[in-house]
Amino acid sequence: MTLDAVPYPENFSPEEGCALQVTIRVAPGDVDAWFSAFRPVWEACVAEEECTFWEMYRDPDDPGLLTWIEHWSKNPEWMVKHQLTKEYYAEYFKVTEAMFLQPREIRWLRRVSGYSAGKRE
Repeated sequence: MTLDAVPYPENFSPEEGCALQVTIRVAPGDVDAWFSAFRPVWEACVAEEECTFWEMYRDPDDPGLLTWIEHWSKNPEWMVKHQLTKEYYAEYFKVTEAMFLQPREIRWLRRVSGYSAGKRE
């Protein structure tokens, strides 16, 4: 699968940012290898000017269930046409696709005005 084929909602305005929620499931024995393959993609993404937030989550009862949230200053159409087509995703897909126990789940989300906060850890 390539992410340039990911369907996206068309009801975002051109100047509106978005959040992308991705959930994957890998075998517990593949988690370390998955993180090793994912790290270069994560580093490249968080270095992108349009990436404003990124956080990874792991299910404490299911170590192979991983979810992350990415916030971008651009809308989903821009993401699919300009971000998700970048070369650094290719090696990640090549190495990790076979690790997935089920297809990745992708959700496009819109921020709800007045309900954002952040604190440094």
